[in-house]
Amino acid sequence: MSLTRAALLQLRLSRRISTTCKNSQQNERVAPARVASATNWVNRVLKPSRPNEPRPTTLWVANLPLDVPIEELLRLVLFGPIFRIKSKQLGQDRFVSLTFFEHSTAVAFYREITKNEVVVRGARLRFEWGRHTHGLQGATPGSRVGTRAIFIHHIHRLGSEEQVHRQMAQFGPLDRIFFRPNGDGFVDFLAVNHAVRAAQTLRMDGLRVGFAEDRCLSAHRTYTAAVQNGARQVILNNVPSDTSVAELCDHIRGGILQRITFHPDNRVAFVDFLKPEAALAFWRHAFYRGITLSGQRLTAWMKADKPQLARPVPHLVASVANHGASRCLRITTPFLSPNAIRHDFKRWGPIERAEIDNESVVIAYLDIEDSIKAWRMMHTRPGYESARIEFAPDPCGEPLAGAQRTSQMLQARMANILKPPP
Repeated sequence: MSLTRAALLQLRLSRRISTTCKNSQQNERVAPARVASATNWVNRVLKPSRPNEPRPTTLWVANLPLDVPIEELLRLVLFGPIFRIKSKQLGQDRFVSLTFFEHSTAVAFYREITKNEVVVRGARLRFEWGRHTHGLQGATPGSRVGTRAIFIHHIHRLGSEEQVHRQMAQFGPLDRIFFRPNGDGFVDFLAVNHAVRAAQTLRMDGLRVGFAEDRCLSAHRTYTAAVQNGARQVILNNVPSDTSVAELCDHIRGGILQRITFHPDNRVAFVDFLKPEAALAFWRHAFYRGITLSGQRLTAWMKADKPQLARPVPHLVASVANHGASRCLRITTPFLSPNAIRHDFKRWGPIERAEIDNESVVIAYLDIEDSIKAWRMMHTRPGYESARIEFAPDPCGEPLAGAQRTSQMLQARMANILKPPP
């Protein structure tokens, strides 16, 4: 029988009160303050907000390293628009507040971000609710005066990029500035009122200025479209050009690959999974927890703005994969050397790696279609008539780091909640 959230909280309340009373009886007295504290905790959670009570729209980010710019943090925010971002430092501790226009947006972001372990430069971030936000300086969800991003036509008229940064910073703290090759540009501020002030001033100076969509909202649209359309491809940018495909595959986990393509000159890799849920799981890991190669954190993204971009797996590949096929083959034969096997199997497609495993050789292709072709054809080749050729597990199909530990922790936590009071 499933339990509602209220029932689960009531169970936790019962355990708190029972534990409190038991300990108090051992001390021959009851601690009513502790019982009342436990009761008030549940009441605060279960009690709905009053109709006229402002609902919170601000979240605090804690444990952010001091040397991390706000721009890097905002790359992890897939919900918007944002009304204001503030950064505070108390000694060696740093806190950043994210204030959204709407309570529903803040709730959606909180639910998404707390489902993942967010790590930035080795520090695990914490997200907590701030106080109720009142008024938002006159900007309401139904009557927004602008966004924190502005578009400037012919931004080069303001001078060099350094001069533009200096002039824009006079209006308020900046998130980032993006220059287009055609001479236009986008300026993202940390607060809407700073963007409004900049737009008004630049218009009086004769520039053509308009408000642009918050990049956090744009990221949310792209991400949502990819998930809804069943995207199976994860794009990894900022990959060091001297990285080998084998080294890259060592950091990919969560699902069997259909193919992987790496372009060193552009420092981008395209990772296609057989299943969209595996692609989403790996993207979450790479996006929030991060993958670092040669000291550089990769940027991960999923893109499928249109359903046709999320192409289905070919029928033959899907059929064979359902019976255990992967991009890896295990070849067992006492008559051929590992170098000869690698040379013979290379004719069917690019190979990621070839390793010796006991008395066998494991060949990992870049594309599962190449391994299927080799599996079907190599039995008829001279020297391989008596060889044993079978599919081997794809190492990329192993669970993500920490996935099993997280699952065990959640199961233990749920068992602890549902455990009857002593």
